[in-house]
Amino acid sequence: MRRTIVGISAAAVLFGASCGHSATGPATTKAILITLQLNALQAAASITIDGITFGTIGTTNTVTMQVPLTAKTLTYLISNSPISPPQDIQPDMLGTSANVAIIGSTYSINNIINNITYVDPTIINLTGATAYVGIFRNGAVTCLAPLLIGSTTGKDFGYWKLSSDTEFRAYSTVGCTGPYHSYGFAQLSAFTPNSGTVTFNLSSIP
Repeated sequence: MRRTIVGISAAAVLFGASCGHSATGPATTKAILITLQLNALQAAASITIDGITFGTIGTTNTVTMQVPLTAKTLTYLISNSPISPPQDIQPDMLGTSANVAIIGSTYSINNIINNITYVDPTIINLTGATAYVGIFRNGAVTCLAPLLIGSTTGKDFGYWKLSSDTEFRAYSTVGCTGPYHSYGFAQLSAFTPNSGTVTFNLSSIP
């Protein structure tokens, strides 16, 4: 049986490797193997089994871990997510946690957590001038970070809840005021399945 849990990114990190023992979690004489299938989420997650810490998943495609035969609950916590200054603004997914009943051996990890969809937009600035990106929802805009020119890869703004009124807006004015270019719900919903990433090219601001 396959259960959805969390999201992460890519380069193998095995549980326990940094602690000088095998990547099988805490020692046990009776154990089962659980495989976590990661789906390139740009984040990291710490994993516990029945309250015992097994480690942090970084960037990889698949991790197999050994857990006690009596294990009942896998808990994950999103412990890292890409975002640039200002540092006091945290993406919605950061700090999110959930419990998953251990009733199977394979679990798929993606950008849907507790039935909430998270999207991770990257914007490439082609305007020739610095832009300022904010997220608009609930009738208000929160300015996130400046979007500089000259980068072919753009800026990754981290994972945010996707709802019908969510917009990412690019402004030409500091403080995210005045005219803007908007990426709304329909455009954000075109994210890559499982990873939740979506990339936009900003060519002009009104």
